[in-house]
Amino acid sequence: MRGDLVCRKKAGLVLLGGRRRGCRGARAGGPALDLDWRAVQALRFRPVNPLGHIDLRVRDLDAATPFYDALLPLLGFTERYHGGEWKVWATTDPAPGAAYFAVTEDPAHAANANRIALQVTSAAEVDGVAAVAQEAGATLSGPKEMPYGPGYYAAYFDDPSGNRLEVYVRPD
Repeated sequence: MRGDLVCRKKAGLVLLGGRRRGCRGARAGGPALDLDWRAVQALRFRPVNPLGHIDLRVRDLDAATPFYDALLPLLGFTERYHGGEWKVWATTDPAPGAAYFAVTEDPAHAANANRIALQVTSAAEVDGVAAVAQEAGATLSGPKEMPYGPGYYAAYFDDPSGNRLEVYVRPD
């Protein structure tokens, strides 16, 4: 609705209703915005893949490529755009829903505690992806139920460079 007062807050835009009553809790210096609230909501719910792409570093591209060639097609990354320095797998979704998973070599790469979690639609898919990851050389933790919510079921493993990955299902 035109004329509704909206404040910028750390969590995004907040509608305060039609009354002009100051933006308590707004970021210091953050002005109130006079926006069409329906337009703001339309922007928020565009059918976009929020992931976009992952650019991952590995110590040895030749060791990582067969691992990801086995794993990523199971997760919907069925298109390959491999060049000299980058190996790229992509979904076939039309833009803006497409996602890309790219790997490049950095001999000085050191894996850390970050983890990339990829969602599937069933426990059977978690089991299948975990089996392929293990066959490709990964050591598994799981598949197992986890306390992150009812029915959360996941497998955890590392790629050949030690990058941590998870495949999971979280039922509705």
